[in-house]
Amino acid sequence: MAKETLSTHAARNPTRETQPTRARTGKSSATKKSNVISSSKEKALALAADVELHSQSVNETIQRLALKHSRKPVYIKKLLTHGKQFKQRHANNIRNAIMHDLSVKAKEAGDDSDLQSILETLTKEEYKKMKQNMSADERKRIMKQLDDYSRLKRTGIRRTNRALAQDASQTASGIGDVLLDLFERTGVRSCCLFSRSSATDAAVPVIQDSDDAREFFQQALGKDCFDILLKFEQWSCTRDTETKDRDDIQSVRKQIVLLILDGLRKIRNKKSVSMDYVNYRSEIMHKFGVELAGWPSDIPFGRPVKLTADEGREIRDGLRSGGIRWVVMTKSQRKELAEEMEGEGGRRRKMRADKGKARKGKGSDSEDEDSDGEDNEDEDGGEEEDKDDDEEDEDEEEQEEEEEEEEEPQVGRTYVRVQVHSRHGI
Repeated sequence: MAKETLSTHAARNPTRETQPTRARTGKSSATKKSNVISSSKEKALALAADVELHSQSVNETIQRLALKHSRKPVYIKKLLTHGKQFKQRHANNIRNAIMHDLSVKAKEAGDDSDLQSILETLTKEEYKKMKQNMSADERKRIMKQLDDYSRLKRTGIRRTNRALAQDASQTASGIGDVLLDLFERTGVRSCCLFSRSSATDAAVPVIQDSDDAREFFQQALGKDCFDILLKFEQWSCTRDTETKDRDDIQSVRKQIVLLILDGLRKIRNKKSVSMDYVNYRSEIMHKFGVELAGWPSDIPFGRPVKLTADEGREIRDGLRSGGIRWVVMTKSQRKELAEEMEGEGGRRRKMRADKGKARKGKGSDSEDEDSDGEDNEDEDGGEEEDKDDDEEDEDEEEQEEEEEEEEEPQVGRTYVRVQVHSRHGI
Protein backbone atom coordinates (compact mmCIF):
# COMPACT_ATOMS: atom_id res chain seq x y z
CA MET A 1 0.00 0.00 0.00
CA ALA A 2 1.37 3.41 -0.96
CA LYS A 3 2.43 5.72 1.83
CA GLU A 4 0.01 8.53 2.59
CA THR A 5 1.04 12.12 1.96
CA LEU A 6 -0.27 14.70 4.40
CA SER A 7 -2.42 17.44 2.96
CA THR A 8 -0.93 20.91 2.84
CA HIS A 9 -3.57 22.08 5.31
CA ALA A 10 -2.58 19.35 7.77
CA ALA A 11 1.10 20.12 7.31
CA ARG A 12 0.48 23.76 8.26
CA ASN A 13 -1.34 22.66 11.43
CA PRO A 14 0.77 19.85 12.93
CA THR A 15 -0.74 20.26 16.41
CA ARG A 16 -4.33 19.57 15.35
CA GLU A 17 -5.87 16.13 15.05
CA THR A 18 -6.40 14.56 11.64
CA GLN A 19 -9.17 12.22 10.61
CA PRO A 20 -8.03 8.67 9.89
CA THR A 21 -8.31 7.68 6.26
CA ARG A 22 -10.71 4.93 5.33
CA ALA A 23 -8.94 1.71 4.45
CA ARG A 24 -9.82 0.51 0.95
CA THR A 25 -9.41 -3.24 1.08
CA GLY A 26 -10.13 -5.61 -1.75
CA LYS A 27 -13.42 -7.48 -1.92
CA SER A 28 -13.52 -11.02 -0.71
CA SER A 29 -14.64 -13.85 -2.97
CA ALA A 30 -17.92 -14.18 -1.09
CA THR A 31 -18.63 -10.49 -1.54
CA LYS A 32 -17.87 -10.69 -5.24
CA LYS A 33 -20.24 -13.62 -5.68
CA SER A 34 -22.93 -11.78 -3.74
CA ASN A 35 -22.53 -8.72 -5.92
CA VAL A 36 -22.76 -10.80 -9.06
CA ILE A 37 -25.97 -12.38 -7.90
CA SER A 38 -27.56 -9.08 -6.81
CA SER A 39 -26.67 -7.41 -10.09
CA SER A 40 -28.10 -10.05 -12.35
CA LYS A 41 -29.81 -9.04 -15.52
CA GLU A 42 -33.28 -9.96 -14.37
CA LYS A 43 -33.08 -7.85 -11.23
CA ALA A 44 -31.62 -4.93 -13.14
CA LEU A 45 -34.46 -5.00 -15.65
CA ALA A 46 -37.05 -5.29 -12.90
CA LEU A 47 -35.53 -2.34 -11.08
CA ALA A 48 -35.49 -0.24 -14.24
CA ALA A 49 -39.15 -1.02 -14.88
CA ASP A 50 -40.15 -0.05 -11.35
CA VAL A 51 -38.19 3.18 -11.54
CA GLU A 52 -39.82 4.09 -14.84
CA LEU A 53 -43.27 3.37 -13.46
CA HIS A 54 -42.59 5.48 -10.40
CA SER A 55 -41.23 8.30 -12.54
CA GLN A 56 -44.40 8.36 -14.60
CA SER A 57 -46.56 8.48 -11.50
CA VAL A 58 -44.45 11.30 -10.08
CA ASN A 59 -44.79 13.32 -13.29
CA GLU A 60 -48.55 12.82 -13.24
CA THR A 61 -48.68 13.96 -9.63
CA ILE A 62 -46.62 17.04 -10.44
CA GLN A 63 -48.90 18.02 -13.32
CA ARG A 64 -52.01 17.46 -11.23
CA LEU A 65 -50.73 19.57 -8.33
CA ALA A 66 -49.56 22.32 -10.69
CA LEU A 67 -53.02 22.62 -12.26
CA LYS A 68 -54.77 22.44 -8.92
CA HIS A 69 -52.71 25.17 -7.24
CA SER A 70 -51.90 27.26 -10.35
CA ARG A 71 -48.15 26.89 -9.97
CA LYS A 72 -45.43 25.92 -12.42
CA PRO A 73 -44.52 22.22 -12.64
CA VAL A 74 -40.86 23.11 -12.00
CA TYR A 75 -41.83 24.62 -8.66
CA ILE A 76 -43.81 21.54 -7.63
CA LYS A 77 -40.98 19.25 -8.73
CA LYS A 78 -38.45 21.10 -6.58
CA LEU A 79 -40.75 20.89 -3.60
CA LEU A 80 -41.08 17.14 -4.03
CA THR A 81 -37.44 16.39 -4.73
CA HIS A 82 -35.75 18.94 -2.44
CA GLY A 83 -37.95 18.87 0.63
CA LYS A 84 -36.46 20.36 3.79
CA GLN A 85 -37.37 19.37 7.34
CA PHE A 86 -36.24 21.43 10.27
CA LYS A 87 -34.76 19.22 12.97
CA GLN A 88 -32.03 19.62 15.49
CA ARG A 89 -28.90 17.54 15.60
CA HIS A 90 -29.34 14.36 17.63
CA ALA A 91 -27.23 14.27 20.75
CA ASN A 92 -25.06 11.26 21.47
CA ASN A 93 -26.84 8.62 23.55
CA ILE A 94 -25.70 5.60 25.52
CA ARG A 95 -26.70 3.13 22.79
CA ASN A 96 -24.55 4.87 20.20
CA ALA A 97 -21.72 5.04 22.73
CA ILE A 98 -21.91 1.26 23.34
CA MET A 99 -21.96 0.55 19.60
CA HIS A 100 -18.97 2.81 19.02
CA ASP A 101 -17.04 1.22 21.88
CA LEU A 102 -17.67 -2.26 20.47
CA SER A 103 -16.51 -1.09 17.04
CA VAL A 104 -13.31 0.40 18.48
CA LYS A 105 -12.53 -2.79 20.40
CA ALA A 106 -13.17 -4.89 17.29
CA LYS A 107 -10.76 -2.80 15.22
CA GLU A 108 -8.13 -2.98 17.93
CA ALA A 109 -8.47 -6.77 17.86
CA GLY A 110 -7.97 -6.82 14.09
CA ASP A 111 -11.62 -7.37 13.13
CA ASP A 112 -12.84 -5.30 10.17
CA SER A 113 -16.50 -5.56 11.14
CA ASP A 114 -18.45 -2.38 10.59
CA LEU A 115 -21.16 -0.90 12.77
CA GLN A 116 -23.94 -2.48 10.74
CA SER A 117 -22.65 -6.01 11.32
CA ILE A 118 -22.12 -5.30 15.03
CA LEU A 119 -25.65 -3.90 15.26
CA GLU A 120 -27.06 -7.05 13.72
CA THR A 121 -25.25 -9.29 16.20
CA LEU A 122 -26.16 -7.19 19.26
CA THR A 123 -29.61 -8.21 20.47
CA LYS A 124 -31.90 -6.15 22.66
CA GLU A 125 -31.34 -8.47 25.60
CA GLU A 126 -27.56 -8.12 25.34
CA TYR A 127 -27.83 -4.35 25.06
CA LYS A 128 -30.05 -4.09 28.16
CA LYS A 129 -27.71 -6.36 30.10
CA MET A 130 -24.65 -4.30 29.13
CA LYS A 131 -26.44 -1.09 30.04
CA GLN A 132 -27.53 -2.36 33.47
CA ASN A 133 -24.13 -3.79 34.42
CA MET A 134 -22.21 -0.69 33.30
CA SER A 135 -20.65 1.43 36.03
CA ALA A 136 -20.83 5.21 36.14
CA ASP A 137 -17.15 5.59 35.25
CA GLU A 138 -17.48 3.24 32.29
CA ARG A 139 -20.54 5.10 31.05
CA LYS A 140 -18.67 8.38 31.33
CA ARG A 141 -15.67 6.95 29.48
CA ILE A 142 -17.57 5.63 26.47
CA MET A 143 -19.66 8.82 26.20
CA LYS A 144 -16.51 10.93 26.17
CA GLN A 145 -15.00 8.57 23.60
CA LEU A 146 -18.01 9.03 21.32
CA ASP A 147 -18.03 12.82 21.82
CA ASP A 148 -14.36 13.03 20.86
CA TYR A 149 -14.99 10.90 17.77
CA SER A 150 -17.96 13.05 16.73
CA ARG A 151 -15.94 16.22 17.17
CA LEU A 152 -13.10 14.74 15.13
CA LYS A 153 -15.49 13.84 12.30
CA ARG A 154 -16.91 17.37 12.27
CA THR A 155 -13.76 19.48 12.59
CA GLY A 156 -10.79 17.15 12.08
CA ILE A 157 -8.37 18.16 9.33
CA ARG A 158 -8.42 16.05 6.18
CA ARG A 159 -5.25 14.01 5.97
CA THR A 160 -4.71 14.07 2.18
CA ASN A 161 -5.24 16.73 -0.50
CA ARG A 162 -7.60 14.42 -2.35
CA ALA A 163 -9.86 14.04 0.68
CA LEU A 164 -9.64 17.79 1.30
CA ALA A 165 -10.73 18.63 -2.26
CA GLN A 166 -13.60 16.12 -2.19
CA ASP A 167 -14.87 17.39 1.14
CA ALA A 168 -14.78 21.02 -0.04
CA SER A 169 -16.51 20.23 -3.33
CA GLN A 170 -19.28 18.09 -1.84
CA THR A 171 -19.94 20.50 1.02
CA ALA A 172 -20.17 23.47 -1.34
CA SER A 173 -22.52 21.52 -3.59
CA GLY A 174 -24.71 20.60 -0.64
CA ILE A 175 -24.86 24.22 0.50
CA GLY A 176 -25.87 25.19 -3.04
CA ASP A 177 -28.84 22.78 -2.84
CA VAL A 178 -29.81 24.27 0.51
CA LEU A 179 -29.75 27.78 -0.98
CA LEU A 180 -31.97 26.68 -3.86
CA ASP A 181 -34.45 25.09 -1.48
CA LEU A 182 -34.41 28.19 0.71
CA PHE A 183 -35.30 30.39 -2.26
CA GLU A 184 -38.16 28.12 -3.26
CA ARG A 185 -39.56 28.10 0.28
CA THR A 186 -39.03 31.72 1.27
CA GLY A 187 -37.98 33.68 -1.83
CA VAL A 188 -34.67 34.63 -0.20
CA ARG A 189 -31.87 35.10 -2.73
CA SER A 190 -28.36 34.27 -1.59
CA CYS A 191 -24.84 33.89 -2.88
CA CYS A 192 -21.86 32.10 -1.32
CA LEU A 193 -18.19 32.24 -2.25
CA PHE A 194 -15.89 29.33 -1.39
CA SER A 195 -12.12 29.60 -1.56
CA ARG A 196 -9.06 27.85 -0.22
CA SER A 197 -7.05 29.57 2.50
CA SER A 198 -3.63 28.79 1.02
CA ALA A 199 -2.25 28.61 -2.50
CA THR A 200 -0.87 25.13 -1.74
CA ASP A 201 -4.30 23.63 -0.95
CA ALA A 202 -6.13 21.51 -3.51
CA ALA A 203 -9.61 22.97 -3.02
CA VAL A 204 -11.07 24.75 -6.05
CA PRO A 205 -12.86 28.12 -5.64
CA VAL A 206 -16.60 27.79 -6.18
CA ILE A 207 -19.57 30.16 -6.25
CA GLN A 208 -23.07 28.94 -5.29
CA ASP A 209 -26.20 31.05 -5.61
CA SER A 210 -29.96 30.89 -5.94
CA ASP A 211 -32.09 32.49 -8.65
CA ASP A 212 -29.00 33.87 -10.44
CA ALA A 213 -28.04 36.07 -7.49
CA ARG A 214 -24.50 36.22 -8.90
CA GLU A 215 -25.76 38.80 -11.42
CA PHE A 216 -25.61 41.31 -8.57
CA PHE A 217 -21.86 41.68 -9.05
CA GLN A 218 -22.23 42.59 -12.74
CA GLN A 219 -25.30 44.80 -12.50
CA ALA A 220 -24.56 46.62 -9.22
CA LEU A 221 -20.76 46.58 -9.02
CA GLY A 222 -19.85 46.34 -12.69
CA LYS A 223 -17.67 43.28 -12.03
CA ASP A 224 -17.96 39.76 -13.34
CA CYS A 225 -18.79 37.23 -10.63
CA PHE A 226 -15.72 35.14 -11.47
CA ASP A 227 -13.48 38.20 -11.18
CA ILE A 228 -14.95 38.74 -7.71
CA LEU A 229 -14.34 35.07 -6.93
CA LEU A 230 -10.69 35.33 -7.96
CA LYS A 231 -10.28 38.50 -5.90
CA PHE A 232 -11.78 36.67 -2.94
CA GLU A 233 -9.38 33.77 -3.46
CA GLN A 234 -6.39 36.14 -3.56
CA TRP A 235 -7.54 37.85 -0.39
CA SER A 236 -8.16 34.51 1.34
CA CYS A 237 -4.72 33.16 0.44
CA THR A 238 -2.92 36.30 1.66
CA ARG A 239 -5.09 37.08 4.68
CA ASP A 240 -3.03 35.04 7.14
CA THR A 241 0.12 36.92 6.17
CA GLU A 242 -1.34 40.25 7.27
CA THR A 243 -1.07 41.77 10.72
CA LYS A 244 -4.48 40.69 12.01
CA ASP A 245 -3.28 37.73 14.04
CA ARG A 246 0.19 39.03 14.87
CA ASP A 247 1.02 38.98 18.55
CA ASP A 248 3.61 41.76 18.76
CA ILE A 249 2.65 44.43 21.26
CA GLN A 250 2.11 47.21 18.68
CA SER A 251 -0.34 45.12 16.64
CA VAL A 252 -2.16 43.90 19.74
CA ARG A 253 -2.65 47.45 21.00
CA LYS A 254 -3.98 48.59 17.62
CA GLN A 255 -6.42 45.68 17.58
CA ILE A 256 -7.65 46.55 21.08
CA VAL A 257 -8.25 50.18 20.09
CA LEU A 258 -10.21 49.16 16.99
CA LEU A 259 -12.26 46.51 18.80
CA ILE A 260 -13.21 48.84 21.65
CA LEU A 261 -14.06 51.75 19.33
CA ASP A 262 -16.02 49.54 16.93
CA GLY A 263 -18.05 48.06 19.78
CA LEU A 264 -18.80 51.50 21.23
CA ARG A 265 -19.99 52.84 17.88
CA LYS A 266 -22.18 49.80 17.28
CA ILE A 267 -23.90 49.93 20.66
CA ARG A 268 -24.46 53.69 20.28
CA ASN A 269 -25.33 53.33 16.57
CA LYS A 270 -23.26 56.41 15.85
CA LYS A 271 -20.07 56.46 13.81
CA SER A 272 -18.83 59.80 15.14
CA VAL A 273 -18.48 58.60 18.74
CA SER A 274 -14.92 58.53 20.08
CA MET A 275 -13.47 56.69 23.06
CA ASP A 276 -12.23 58.62 26.11
CA TYR A 277 -10.04 56.54 28.42
CA VAL A 278 -9.10 59.36 30.82
CA ASN A 279 -12.66 60.57 31.50
CA TYR A 280 -14.24 57.16 30.96
CA ARG A 281 -16.73 57.41 33.84
CA SER A 282 -18.02 60.88 32.98
CA GLU A 283 -17.74 60.98 29.17
CA ILE A 284 -18.68 57.37 28.38
CA MET A 285 -20.55 55.74 31.27
CA HIS A 286 -22.43 58.80 32.55
CA LYS A 287 -23.00 60.47 29.19
CA PHE A 288 -23.88 57.45 27.02
CA GLY A 289 -25.15 55.00 29.64
CA VAL A 290 -22.89 52.14 28.51
CA GLU A 291 -19.94 50.37 30.08
CA LEU A 292 -17.24 47.92 29.04
CA ALA A 293 -18.14 44.77 30.98
CA GLY A 294 -15.83 41.84 31.58
CA TRP A 295 -12.58 43.78 31.97
CA PRO A 296 -10.20 41.69 34.15
CA SER A 297 -9.98 42.96 37.71
CA ASP A 298 -6.22 42.43 37.88
CA ILE A 299 -5.59 44.71 34.88
CA PRO A 300 -6.07 48.45 35.49
CA PHE A 301 -8.38 50.09 32.98
CA GLY A 302 -6.71 52.71 30.81
CA ARG A 303 -5.18 53.41 27.46
CA PRO A 304 -4.04 50.29 25.57
CA VAL A 305 -0.61 51.86 25.16
CA LYS A 306 -0.01 51.23 28.88
CA LEU A 307 -0.77 47.49 28.65
CA THR A 308 2.00 44.92 28.69
CA ALA A 309 2.25 42.22 26.03
CA ASP A 310 0.52 39.54 28.13
CA GLU A 311 -2.16 41.93 29.35
CA GLY A 312 -2.79 43.15 25.82
CA ARG A 313 -3.23 39.61 24.47
CA GLU A 314 -5.64 38.78 27.28
CA ILE A 315 -7.73 41.89 26.57
CA ARG A 316 -7.59 41.30 22.80
CA ASP A 317 -8.74 37.69 23.14
CA GLY A 318 -11.53 38.72 25.52
CA LEU A 319 -12.82 41.32 23.08
CA ARG A 320 -12.79 38.80 20.24
CA SER A 321 -14.56 36.04 22.18
CA GLY A 322 -17.16 38.35 23.73
CA GLY A 323 -15.92 37.99 27.29
CA ILE A 324 -15.23 41.74 27.25
CA ARG A 325 -18.05 43.62 25.57
CA TRP A 326 -20.07 46.82 25.66
CA VAL A 327 -23.37 46.59 27.57
CA VAL A 328 -26.15 49.08 28.30
CA MET A 329 -26.31 50.20 31.93
CA THR A 330 -29.54 49.85 33.87
CA LYS A 331 -31.38 52.84 35.31
CA SER A 332 -30.27 51.97 38.82
CA GLN A 333 -26.64 51.75 37.72
CA ARG A 334 -26.80 55.12 35.98
CA LYS A 335 -28.46 56.70 39.03
CA GLU A 336 -25.83 55.28 41.36
CA LEU A 337 -23.05 56.51 39.09
CA ALA A 338 -24.56 60.00 38.96
CA GLU A 339 -24.74 60.14 42.77
CA GLU A 340 -21.12 59.05 43.05
CA MET A 341 -19.99 61.72 40.61
CA GLU A 342 -21.96 64.41 42.45
CA GLY A 343 -20.31 63.38 45.69
CA GLU A 344 -16.86 63.45 44.17
CA GLY A 345 -17.41 66.82 42.48
CA GLY A 346 -15.99 67.93 39.18
CA ARG A 347 -12.30 68.40 38.55
CA ARG A 348 -11.22 71.96 39.48
CA ARG A 349 -9.51 74.05 36.86
CA LYS A 350 -5.91 75.03 37.51
CA MET A 351 -5.53 78.59 38.87
CA ARG A 352 -3.92 81.18 36.59
CA ALA A 353 -0.45 82.33 37.57
CA ASP A 354 -1.40 86.00 37.11
CA LYS A 355 -4.65 85.86 39.06
CA GLY A 356 -5.46 89.24 40.70
CA LYS A 357 -3.09 91.22 38.50
CA ALA A 358 -4.00 93.65 35.74
CA ARG A 359 -3.25 92.23 32.31
CA LYS A 360 -2.00 94.50 29.52
CA GLY A 361 -3.57 94.68 26.09
CA LYS A 362 -1.64 94.67 22.85
CA GLY A 363 -2.57 98.25 21.90
CA SER A 364 -2.02 99.85 25.32
CA ASP A 365 1.72 99.21 25.81
CA SER A 366 2.75 102.86 25.24
CA GLU A 367 -0.03 104.25 27.43
CA ASP A 368 0.87 101.86 30.26
CA GLU A 369 4.50 102.90 30.08
CA ASP A 370 3.57 106.60 30.10
CA SER A 371 1.29 106.18 33.08
CA ASP A 372 3.86 104.04 34.90
CA GLY A 373 6.54 106.68 34.33
CA GLU A 374 4.33 109.52 35.53
CA ASP A 375 3.25 107.57 38.62
CA ASN A 376 6.84 106.84 39.55
CA GLU A 377 7.82 110.49 39.10
CA ASP A 378 4.86 111.70 41.13
CA GLU A 379 5.80 109.38 43.95
CA ASP A 380 9.42 110.64 43.87
CA GLY A 381 8.28 114.26 43.82
CA GLY A 382 5.89 113.70 46.69
CA GLU A 383 8.60 112.22 48.86
CA GLU A 384 10.89 115.22 48.20
CA GLU A 385 8.10 117.66 49.08
CA ASP A 386 7.52 115.93 52.41
CA LYS A 387 11.17 116.14 53.27
CA ASP A 388 11.65 119.81 52.21
CA ASP A 389 8.49 121.49 53.50
CA ASP A 390 10.47 124.48 54.88
CA GLU A 391 12.58 125.01 51.77
CA GLU A 392 12.16 128.04 49.58
CA ASP A 393 9.95 128.24 46.49
CA GLU A 394 12.99 128.46 44.29
CA ASP A 395 14.01 124.91 45.13
CA GLU A 396 10.50 123.71 44.24
CA GLU A 397 10.64 125.42 40.85
CA GLU A 398 14.01 123.86 40.14
CA GLN A 399 12.63 120.43 41.05
CA GLU A 400 9.66 120.92 38.70
CA GLU A 401 12.00 121.88 35.88
CA GLU A 402 14.06 118.76 36.53
CA GLU A 403 10.90 116.59 36.38
CA GLU A 404 9.91 118.11 33.03
CA GLU A 405 13.36 117.42 31.66
CA GLU A 406 13.06 113.77 32.76
CA GLU A 407 9.69 113.39 31.02
CA GLU A 408 10.95 114.53 27.63
CA PRO A 409 13.18 111.53 26.90
CA GLN A 410 10.35 109.16 27.98
CA VAL A 411 8.02 110.80 25.48
CA GLY A 412 10.66 110.41 22.82
CA ARG A 413 11.06 106.71 23.59
CA THR A 414 7.32 106.25 23.56
CA TYR A 415 7.14 107.89 20.15
CA VAL A 416 9.81 105.55 18.83
CA ARG A 417 7.99 102.43 20.10
CA VAL A 418 4.75 103.58 18.51
CA GLN A 419 6.56 103.99 15.21
CA VAL A 420 8.02 100.50 15.49
CA HIS A 421 4.62 99.00 16.16
CA SER A 422 3.06 100.95 13.29
CA ARG A 423 5.51 99.38 10.85
CA HIS A 424 4.19 95.99 11.82
CA GLY A 425 0.60 97.10 11.32
CA ILE A 426 -0.40 96.94 15.01
